[in-house]
Amino acid sequence: LAKFQRSWVEPVRHGPPLSQPQSSQSSRVSVMSYNVLCQAYIQNNYFPRCPVWALRQQYRSEHLISEIVSYGLDVIALQELAEQWYTRYWRPELARYGYDGAFTQKTASIYPRPDGCAVFWRADLFELVAQHKVEMCQHPHEDARDNIAQFVLLRGRTEDVPPWLCIT
Repeated sequence: LAKFQRSWVEPVRHGPPLSQPQSSQSSRVSVMSYNVLCQAYIQNNYFPRCPVWALRQQYRSEHLISEIVSYGLDVIALQELAEQWYTRYWRPELARYGYDGAFTQKTASIYPRPDGCAVFWRADLFELVAQHKVEMCQHPHEDARDNIAQFVLLRGRTEDVPPWLCIT
């Protein structure tokens, strides 16, 4: 499979220009959010044109990690990551690239959920201060169901990054 080339488009802003932040260019943080699609939710009939081998978790995880680390990101937020894959594969694999991480399991109010959310950060830039889970079923809304929100508070280790960073 050929590597996909992505083109980025700058959003068009309507209205008056926003004031520029007072911080320097060096205090910027790169963040990526990605849905890895938990294996438990894959059904071949949802992806009729995709070869079965390409839907396997091992294959997808290897290629996703390869692409994600190629961007040199400071923070990575993942959704629909199975806890066993976080523990056995993603966390140790990303640790090889200098990342630390935290995982939050989805709520199981109706039936057991195999997945959750993970946040990884460059361990040389940030340290974990606090982690908090918000269970959406505790805040009734028709679309909330078993969804969760994960809040991770990170403290910057150097002057090149913000002193505090909260990732959800």
